[in-house]
Amino acid sequence: PEAIVEDYQQLFEGRETMLAPPWGSVYLDKEQVIFGETTLALRSFLRQHQLEIDTGLREPEDHFGLMLMLLSQLLRDDASQKSGKVLLSHHLLPWGYRYLTLLRQSATTQTYQCLAEIAQQWLEYLQQAFSVQAVTMKLYR
Repeated sequence: PEAIVEDYQQLFEGRETMLAPPWGSVYLDKEQVIFGETTLALRSFLRQHQLEIDTGLREPEDHFGLMLMLLSQLLRDDASQKSGKVLLSHHLLPWGYRYLTLLRQSATTQTYQCLAEIAQQWLEYLQQAFSVQAVTMKLYR
């Protein structure tokens, strides 16, 4: 358990440098900051589709885990699948695989290495099952 806690702190809280930041804007915005332009684009998408992510914390909506949660809700019924496909292709896939690669490479425990692998396999499955291609965007990290 101590090794997993240590790994979590290093990966997601960062000591000096966060090895695998879980926010899309860190990968997609030139300044590599949270709450960047791509976060604002996701916010606009959420408003347009009358979707809300509220964790009670002031955190960017483009957090990998939050986006997976939202994606699972959107893809479960036919009425919102189109929105789910846009979320996947425009807001998650352009940076998601890079994040998972960094997570897997940076993790020191099998727990987080396996979670990254499972998440990657799930994204690959969704991409194939829903015939979605990632919008090409420049990655800065």
